[in-house]
Amino acid sequence: MLEASQLFQDWLTGKSMTLAAVSALSMPQLDNLLCSFYREVRKRDGTPLKEHVMKRVRSGLMRYLSSLLKIAPTAINPVLQRSNKVYTEMLSKQPARPTLMLTKADCTFLRGHNALGTDNPLSLLRKVWFELQIHFGARRFSPRDMWPEIFVFINDDDDSEYVMLDRDQVAAASHLRFDVKHILVRRRMNATGGPFCPVNALRLYLSKRERTSSNPSDTVPFLQKPNPLWSQGSQLPVPWYIAMEISLCKNHGFIRELCEDVKLSKVYTNMSLCIGDVKQYAECWPQSSSN
Repeated sequence: MLEASQLFQDWLTGKSMTLAAVSALSMPQLDNLLCSFYREVRKRDGTPLKEHVMKRVRSGLMRYLSSLLKIAPTAINPVLQRSNKVYTEMLSKQPARPTLMLTKADCTFLRGHNALGTDNPLSLLRKVWFELQIHFGARRFSPRDMWPEIFVFINDDDDSEYVMLDRDQVAAASHLRFDVKHILVRRRMNATGGPFCPVNALRLYLSKRERTSSNPSDTVPFLQKPNPLWSQGSQLPVPWYIAMEISLCKNHGFIRELCEDVKLSKVYTNMSLCIGDVKQYAECWPQSSSN
């Protein structure tokens, strides 16, 4: 699938417009432009976008425009009210694709597979995404929308450790509905100890990801691209990640790529992990007495 930014640029080319012209538009003018885009956007073969593809395109387009125009990085920006309405109308013309819920058996299989681990940048990235999506993922709030400061590591009186989302930072997320915020701040990801511990994996990832970008004006993404120069056992101190957003998350979804790599028979989507029972999934992480 084409990236949202490329689809938008191709559509602009057909309208004899440039990105520079888009950058000069007022917000009402941008709203009108997006109305036309949602009505007219097609795949390169001229066929309409499917409902799930349209959703990904719109989400990617909002992130792209937020970087280009420095506007709020949310698809529900109130200034874009008319285009939001057109987008909703275009979706309503297509039957929604049902979301397949991740089964507990497949969750257990994925959790124990070496594709999710802590010994290399890609497996650690996938493990952290997988576990955050299960414990804290929600519609319009996936791990790629998170940031390091939102995580709070807590130790109970009995020395058990867990991670929660910071209440104030969740409350400040204007694109989330109140009921979703209420659910998110009550969730927790428990430490299990041992090699599968999700809390230790998150702590390791936070220590490995890059905190600054080579371009000071760029936003440093939370989920970062594994460094192709990194190799197992290298004697050189090569960073694990590059401060770049990964196309894997934009285009196909982590879980889809992961299922293909581990040869799972079912094809899940990112939302497959959000609609299941978090408590049941948590049972897939065996407890260990060693931390």
